[in-house]
Amino acid sequence: MTHISFWPNEGDELTVLVDGQDGRAVTLRGRAGRVDAQSLLIPRTSLAAVQASWLSKAHQNVTVAYQKAGKLIFWRMRTEEPLPSSWYLTSVRQPAPDERRAFVRAHLRLWVGLSIADDAGGFDRQCTEIDISASGFGLVMRNAPDLGALVDAEIALTEQGLPLRAAGVVVRRDSRGPAWRVAVRFVTLNSTDEETLLQWVYHSKRDALAERLGRPRLVG
Repeated sequence: MTHISFWPNEGDELTVLVDGQDGRAVTLRGRAGRVDAQSLLIPRTSLAAVQASWLSKAHQNVTVAYQKAGKLIFWRMRTEEPLPSSWYLTSVRQPAPDERRAFVRAHLRLWVGLSIADDAGGFDRQCTEIDISASGFGLVMRNAPDLGALVDAEIALTEQGLPLRAAGVVVRRDSRGPAWRVAVRFVTLNSTDEETLLQWVYHSKRDALAERLGRPRLVG
């Protein structure tokens, strides 16, 4: 039986997610330095100066995400006192594939805005069809981001509605003629927004069943 190591290798590209002051995750891009089972060094030179300041506070929890063996891996870590040449993180939980259970997915028409790191393919909030669950979403885009690209998403039921916000990683993209079908896996989604999303999915399934049975839609 082949043993698969989920630890990153030195030089691997990393996404580090840090809680921002407004409650949204701040996404940083860097590369792995020295790695062992309990710690990770991220060289200062692999992070922009404006990004590095987010890792200066010791003893804050962060999530390090990266691709390994075709899987999206999460490593829950904690910042320690920074070293002269590196940022020093220690392990809180061993790295493992995405633990989010498979949720029922719904095909909805929602207002979606995307901001894509290092890419011009994002767009302001617009109404579009989207397959969505509490684990991620898929939609058709004219300009496809690269696999592994960071995505900040705002998703709402209406144009002026209060959006849920989440950070994700592009895990699949398939050509669809002049456009692309893109799948994004959520990396951060707070519990309140997750509950909101599950309600959207539940109501969609409930309304679809009522329509098939010839019954009026329920409210709430």
